[in-house]
Amino acid sequence: MKQFNRRSFLMGLGAGAVLTPAAIALAETGRSWYAGPGNTEAYLARFAQTGAGVDGTIFSRYLDTDGDGTGTKDSAVNHSGAKEEYKIVPPSGTRLAIARLIVSVADGANPSADVYGNLAGALTNGIDVKTKNASGDLVDLCDGVPVKANSDWSRMCYDMQVQNFGSGDDIVQVRWTFAKSGRSVIVDGTAGEYFSVDINDNLAALSSQFFMVQGVTYT
Repeated sequence: MKQFNRRSFLMGLGAGAVLTPAAIALAETGRSWYAGPGNTEAYLARFAQTGAGVDGTIFSRYLDTDGDGTGTKDSAVNHSGAKEEYKIVPPSGTRLAIARLIVSVADGANPSADVYGNLAGALTNGIDVKTKNASGDLVDLCDGVPVKANSDWSRMCYDMQVQNFGSGDDIVQVRWTFAKSGRSVIVDGTAGEYFSVDINDNLAALSSQFFMVQGVTYT
């Protein structure tokens, strides 16, 4: 089995190559970039998820309470009465490869490690990041340990910093790059799957809090 020549392969495909669910399924097995029986679709899927894309379109969207871009996006709200989902729900027939989550928490100056934002203390219930479907949770990306304080975000991702602009709010900025752990997070609209950040605490005293996801959408 010889090593695959990506450039020659793509030139040979021509226009109209389609990334099918079968291609994604093959890619998820982690098979390598080599030519061989049944590996064509796996190659296409892996290539699409690197960012070049065969039929993928890059997206950048704030999570919202409806999941379709029309709901509330700023989560600096009192959620202590009931859990709220800030989510993105792909339409049926569409899959999302979510490469990263960007969290932006704006509050007063000099936020401490052991509180959330610049609130009086840590959160009681904390923030969870999950993939779900109608039956419940699929993958708990926090592994049962929710984010309750600013420093907790650093348990999941290396890229975390506090932006101080000299005046106005400080910004706790987090970049959780799922693709760096080996692959993007895949959510399948046809299977009723979606990506969600769950909150069940009072965040009304924050100036703002937004969650943005970025990646590739394909059919």
